[in-house]
Amino acid sequence: MQYCFWPRGEIKEADRIKKVIFSPGEDQNSCMATEYIGLPGELIEKVKEAAAKEEITPEELVRDAVEARLSRAEWRKTLEFGERNASARGLTPEEVDAEISAARSERAR
Repeated sequence: MQYCFWPRGEIKEADRIKKVIFSPGEDQNSCMATEYIGLPGELIEKVKEAAAKEEITPEELVRDAVEARLSRAEWRKTLEFGERNASARGLTPEEVDAEISAARSERAR
């Protein structure tokens, strides 16, 4: 059984938590929900080795990898949005670059 220690000193059972609901103003980082995700044994060993080389925990390595993957997905969405916008406006890549440069110059003023 796992317990989470909340800011006000309360101890709440966290066995099999899938979702943690916080009251307004509570520190949401003070307790982490636990969800088990299966990985093949050989991948777990690679994670442990890579984490040891970086001097971090396997959990940190996996968390960083997941966050990087999600970040790349968001970046792809942004690029696709830009491409759709440029296409709808009939802009060439050079015209897009020129508009971006002009907007950055305007912001710098």
